[in-house]
Amino acid sequence: MSDYGKRGHDEMMDNAAEISRLGELIGEEREEAFRSLVKQHGGMVYGCARRIVGDHETAEDVCQAVFVLLFRKASTMKKEVSVAGWLYRTATFVARDTLKLARRRQARDRGPTLAKAAGDPWEELAKHLDAGMGELSDTDRHALLLRFF
Repeated sequence: MSDYGKRGHDEMMDNAAEISRLGELIGEEREEAFRSLVKQHGGMVYGCARRIVGDHETAEDVCQAVFVLLFRKASTMKKEVSVAGWLYRTATFVARDTLKLARRRQARDRGPTLAKAAGDPWEELAKHLDAGMGELSDTDRHALLLRFF
């Protein structure tokens, strides 16, 4: 196994152990372990959410919701889980649900919606990136997440 592959695998196992411990810890130890996970994976979760919702404030809300879910589910997660993969998948689901709710609210209220910048070149690319990530096997998706996020 290459140094990078070993490091990525070791990181994934350390994170999984940290996640499973998160449910057992209390007080400041728990907060510090959680803070470490947010620091390590927050950018990836935010980036995923931002590409889907296209709005900074909404992406921050999605990011916060994802980490709240992680905090709540930590004690029930299996040690073999890929933390990066779980966070990416959950961010995708939460962001899409957020858009659905916004569309429903707009239809009901006939008010403003989540606006995407007109002519934003990343908008089209983000659709293809997320669709491609969704089509990958778990193993391939986790490898890309470990490499680029």
